[in-house]
Amino acid sequence: MLRRIGVLASLAVVAAMFAGTSSAQATAGVCVFEGLAATLEPDIPPIKTEDLLLEQGAYEYTGSTAACAGEFGGEPEVSAEVQIDSAGFYDSLLCGTGFWHDLDGSHTVVAGTSLVGPPVDADGADTISIGPGELGHEIAFVASVGALRIGAPGDDGHRSLSSRAGGFHPQAAGTRDENHGPISSEYTGVGIVQISPGTGPETALSQNCIAGDDVSAFQVAGFFVATGEKD
Repeated sequence: MLRRIGVLASLAVVAAMFAGTSSAQATAGVCVFEGLAATLEPDIPPIKTEDLLLEQGAYEYTGSTAACAGEFGGEPEVSAEVQIDSAGFYDSLLCGTGFWHDLDGSHTVVAGTSLVGPPVDADGADTISIGPGELGHEIAFVASVGALRIGAPGDDGHRSLSSRAGGFHPQAAGTRDENHGPISSEYTGVGIVQISPGTGPETALSQNCIAGDDVSAFQVAGFFVATGEKD
């Protein structure tokens, strides 16, 4: 509880800093989050058995908790009840090293009800709302620590990656470069994301990215800052 109060206090300060800095429809804020990236298809093999060939697949991320603060829709907002959901594709060089991406943001949504600012709309609309199709991004991981990049239109994705022969890619089988094109996003920003293999302590021995079973899920925690202006 004290940790949560501390986070809220810090975010309230950030919201005050952002207030009045943007136009009426602008968003500029920070979010901290944690959740689980599961439904990996296919699972990712541990390093001990990895053949060093690029593995490609898909994932779904469901946030268990998130808190955001800043200026959303031209109004200062703070919320500890934010839901962040995302889905995309991964390119695994080694377990815990590679790229995760939803380059056009079509499967990424950030939504929550603010604790400050104007009342929530009568229809119950969230006062913090981004996406889908607005937060295109890519995360480059090395040893389970990743640099998150929220791109602007025209930013290049990791075009240089090439698939192994017979590789798997659910979005564009036979035309895999399509998913490694420009990042399309109404926002720009950066962040840090850390992943831990498995679904929790009970899977630490069986799914650890070093040896054991293939990894079917990753615990996720991180933060990002972003700014943008909606039409």
